[in-house]
Amino acid sequence: VESLAEPKTIDLINRFVNDQTKGLIPAVLSKPPDDTGLIAINALHFKDRWQIPFDPARTRTASFQKADGNSIDVPMMHSSSGPYLFRQNDEFVAVELSYATDDYKLVIVTTKNAPKHFRAFAPIADWLGGQGFALASGYVAIPKFASSDSADLLATLDSLGLKTARSEPGSLGGLSAEAQKISGIVQKTELRINEEGTVATAATAVVAELMNDRQNYVNLVVDKPFVFAMRDHRTGLVLVTGYIGEPMVA
Repeated sequence: VESLAEPKTIDLINRFVNDQTKGLIPAVLSKPPDDTGLIAINALHFKDRWQIPFDPARTRTASFQKADGNSIDVPMMHSSSGPYLFRQNDEFVAVELSYATDDYKLVIVTTKNAPKHFRAFAPIADWLGGQGFALASGYVAIPKFASSDSADLLATLDSLGLKTARSEPGSLGGLSAEAQKISGIVQKTELRINEEGTVATAATAVVAELMNDRQNYVNLVVDKPFVFAMRDHRTGLVLVTGYIGEPMVA
């Protein structure tokens, strides 16, 4: 392109993102950033089915308690009893759900008692990586929800060490002959969770064995604010994460 400051360049970038995300994210930039010499774009489109499905016929309207004390009605998906990976302590309970390919996992963590704001979930940050979960027979109910967010990640990544790297002379020398600096890292995410899924036949034998252990049966109903993280199980990379204080359905 001739200039990154031209509106037609932003249109080109947004068309790329729209194509790569199958229309879920039609635009990532609304105007040319100031003093821009380089824009790096990456787009992710993920679609997969549950390993253990939620039957749409079992979805029912249920009450969801918000952190401010109010309640709203949400469409609640209900699983069949089966083997799931759970983790819990006195305050929190979590489940790890697998997708059909088994390469991707979704962790959902909620509180056992009173609903909490986002900051209260800080003690369970490591749970989002899938550590400490154990297989048990159980039942899961989670609301259908869609998450849409746009944020500049520069401050967050600077706190994790990027500031030192990006301030070194020539840190972007391999990308441009001219001196460059990172002035912003914009991420926009769209996530939609619904009932679609397929049954994993390999789990059938395990179900019969675990269903007899009623003492360790976990009944997890996500009817309060929760945090979630979807990760690539092969690399451990978290692809999408967030806090849902009020489920919204796309």
